[in-house]
Amino acid sequence: GTLILTTHALYFQSIRVGYGDKIVKYDLATDSNQVIKRDFTGPLGVRLFDKAVMYKSSTLTEPIYFDFPELGSPSRRNYWLAITREVMQVNRFIRKFNLEDIQRAEALSKAVLGILRYSAVKEAFHIAPSHFKTTLTFSLAEKLPKGDMVLEALYNNYFQLLDTSLSHLATEPAVDKAPQTHSVPFSLYALSRMGFNLLKRKNETGKEISFCAVCVGVTKSLEAALQESFLYSERIEAARATVDQVKVEGLDANVALMQEILFSFIHAGKLIYSLTKWEDPLKSFLFLAFILYVIQR
Repeated sequence: GTLILTTHALYFQSIRVGYGDKIVKYDLATDSNQVIKRDFTGPLGVRLFDKAVMYKSSTLTEPIYFDFPELGSPSRRNYWLAITREVMQVNRFIRKFNLEDIQRAEALSKAVLGILRYSAVKEAFHIAPSHFKTTLTFSLAEKLPKGDMVLEALYNNYFQLLDTSLSHLATEPAVDKAPQTHSVPFSLYALSRMGFNLLKRKNETGKEISFCAVCVGVTKSLEAALQESFLYSERIEAARATVDQVKVEGLDANVALMQEILFSFIHAGKLIYSLTKWEDPLKSFLFLAFILYVIQR
């Protein structure tokens, strides 16, 4: 089938005979307890290959599985999983902080730019390295320790500070005059330079908006939140390393204990095996006589 991802939904069109041109829409912008994650797939329902994406929400009666058959590593599956998750996360961010107009357009622009960078890396190197997922801002914040604090700082020190006067971009009708210049956020400006405009004006007649300046917010609180997240990450890594070391040491101790317990049994087994081979006829004869005596008793 064909998958199409937009800033608000995932569309799927099946190429199977009998399905026609029907396109199924999975809305990623609504609050419907959505979950998307990697999963296994295989013939006849047997979970053999780690090459699928599972999507479920409260609006579906059962989970939906998207299979990405390919040889080698599941790079195509990982790519679609990463960019779809980024769209889900940016829409959660928009709902959480009730972003509208210019703020909503800037958040979506940040997500789109991150996806474009991630796609460029994938096309350049023909792989999707996990460390390049840092271009996906909202997915990264979800995975970071105390990522909610990072997103809150991003909102307070950037989105909330966007000049409310910029809302005229979404409300004023276009006029047939000389091009006007407007101060807009960086991501929205960068995306508009590529020919994409996520901010629509009312009664727009098809004329382009002329952008010039860039709005920059205060970053001290955001930097502090990121620093705290990184420090917390280091503590988690240190604790995890300690736990792993304890596990290894405990495993070594358990193996040594098992070897001591089983040593006598292993030695007895080797002795019986040598007696059955009649390597020492006298010992083998005495052992056989002992066994016969025990059986007769």
